[in-house]
Order: sequence, then C-alpha cells, then structure tokens
Amino acid sequence: MTMARTATAKAFISAPSEPSASSHDFASQSASFATQSGVSLAHLAARCLGRAGAPGVAAEDWPALIHLALDHGVAPLLYLRVAEQGIPEPARAELVRLFRANLARNLAFERESENVQRALRAVGVSAVPLKGPQLAQLLYGEIGARQVADLDLLIRREDLPAADAALIRLGLARASQEALGRMQECRDVLYSATRADGSRLFLDLHLRLRPYGRSDELAERIHQEGMTRENLLLYLCLNLLTHRWARLQPWLDLASFLQNEESRLDWMLVVNRAKELEWTPGVFFCLSCAAQLGGTRLPDDVLRALRPGWLDRLWIEVVLRSDADTALSRAAILDGPRGTLAILGCERGLARKLKLAAAILFPPAPTLRQMDTPGANLPLATHYVQRIARKSRQLM
Repeated sequence: MTMARTATAKAFISAPSEPSASSHDFASQSASFATQSGVSLAHLAARCLGRAGAPGVAAEDWPALIHLALDHGVAPLLYLRVAEQGIPEPARAELVRLFRANLARNLAFERESENVQRALRAVGVSAVPLKGPQLAQLLYGEIGARQVADLDLLIRREDLPAADAALIRLGLARASQEALGRMQECRDVLYSATRADGSRLFLDLHLRLRPYGRSDELAERIHQEGMTRENLLLYLCLNLLTHRWARLQPWLDLASFLQNEESRLDWMLVVNRAKELEWTPGVFFCLSCAAQLGGTRLPDDVLRALRPGWLDRLWIEVVLRSDADTALSRAAILDGPRGTLAILGCERGLARKLKLAAAILFPPAPTLRQMDTPGANLPLATHYVQRIARKSRQLM
C-alpha cells in the first residue's frame, strides 16, 4: 500500500508538465513542511468534497496540504475544488501543474485501456474496468480528477490463459513466471510494459475482487449484471476496505458517489446484495462513515438493516472508531497490520474472522510470491515464516 502510494506520488512529481523553477521550490517546501503543519486528512477531505464551512488554510500551510493531497491520490481533485477560490499564487501554480500532468497521464491510460480491452474482446474475454480514468469521469465529471497508478480490469478466472496470451502479444510482461494454472488461484495477476517515453505501464488483471478468501459474490454479480449503480456502490465499499481505510482517495470516491447517486439507488437491492456478502459489517461501516464525511443522509431503514451484531460492531469501533473524522485521524496506523485487524472486523461472525485470518497469513503460494518478489525463490515454508515474523514486528 505505502509503496503503491509513494510510486504514484513520485510519478506525479516527475510528470512531464514543464514545471518552472518555482514549482520545484514549492514541491521541496511541501515535503519539508508535511510533518510540521497542522493540516489533517479530515481538513483535506472537507476541501475536496466542497463541504460548506470547510476551515480555511493559512498561506504557510498550503505546501503541506498539497503534499498530503498528492500522497493520498487527491491532488487533482483538490485543484478542481479550490481553482476558483482565493489561494496563494504559488499553491495555485503547483496545483495547476499537477492537474495538467495527471490529465495527460489519464488520457494516455484511457487509450491504453481501450487497446487492452479491444485485444481481450478479440479473443472472447470480457473485461470490466474497475477504477482508472473512467471512474474519474463518472464520479467527478472530469477525466483528470483522480490520480491513477495503473489499469484495473476484472475478468473471469477461466479466461486467464486467453487473456495472458493476448496481453503478451500487446507487449505486456507478466510479473510472475508461475504456471498459469497456479496463477488462477491469485486474486490478481500483474503485468507491465515500458512505454515509448521510457515510463512504465502497469496492468492489474483481477480474477476476483476480495483481497483474501476464495468466495467472491460481488465479482460474480458484476460479471452477470455489469457495473450497475448498486454493484458500483458495493465495489467502492470494498475498495475502501481493501485499502484499510488508510488512503483518502477511496474515502472520497465513496463519499462523492453517495452525494451524487443516493436518491437514484435501489436501496433495498443494496441491502439484499450486501447481506449475501461475507463482509456485510464492512458495508455498514463504509457507508455510514463515507455518508457522514460527505454530508449525505442515508435512509434510516437501510442503516438498521445493515447494522452488524454486537461483536462485529465492537471490533470495528475498537480498531477504527465509529465516526469518519476519527477513522481518518488513524489512517497512518491503519496502513499495515492494524488495518488488517480492521478488515477482520468486517467479516461476519467469529468463525469467518478466524478463517480469513488464516487466509491472510497463509495466502496461496503464487499470491505470496507475486506480492513478495524478493522472497520468491525461498522455500515456501521459510517464506511463510518470514511473512508472519514481519507482520508481528509491525504490530509492535
């Protein structure tokens, strides 16, 4: 998670948008002030969501606010929300630079996504775009509004061999050299290619949506029905959960979707679909906190129907707390094993929590080797032991 976030921010800072000397000075100032300012994720969220009464920003705090926005994948959205407001000129110039760089990146991603989907359709593989530029257009009405690090497509597990051959013909290389039959056990399969300008394109081919475990009712629904409003809502909840509530971008994606679509959703269908999932408590927490963050009122009967039992509710509230601002204040400590504890809290019942904990600690061998390439050649037992030891140290 942290590595992916850092990679996205670095790509942004180095994006070819002809930055001036002053913008380089501003970026350096942003990094140096990031830990000294009083700006918070809750403050940044209020700005990005355009909430009335969002607190003002002192001139000296703008570098830190922009650095925080960049780190959490929301710098372009911050620009769109404050572009017409009176902000210091150095901050405005830096936000304009970042937005233009992101817009150019996302337009390139959109072309590449179309090329990949065309190649997959040619071999009979149906692929559903999950995030990327099209989600920016849907949620914010602007293709450059979201920072995008890679392409994410959902396919059926049995289509992996045909998809793999098509992607290799396009010039993409698979990250893992495990046999395809074994790779079908993974949640996703990673590919990359080097563009003509020397930059890297990364493609995440999802075989299921849940980060752990084997059942995936939501992915099957999306394959059957497409990305309907109700399915997208549940996917945005899952995306927030998957990122352990530690990254602001999925918080804002879900909060913005609720702001825009709450009145058009079939809420009884959402409730029924959510109850089919093994992570129903996670749906409740994600919806209630994201609605609170965006100032959206959800139907009371929906919240009552999804409200988890006392054990699940207590677990989530101990780890995450029960309101959005407090959960955001814990983002730094949730970006790791403590966030994994929160994911366990979102699983229904103690038995399922224990089963999920085992799946997290002992993922399928191909998944483990793909996630941890430095240890890919270790004996499997040693690799698992090292993983458990590393996570135990992170909890201390």
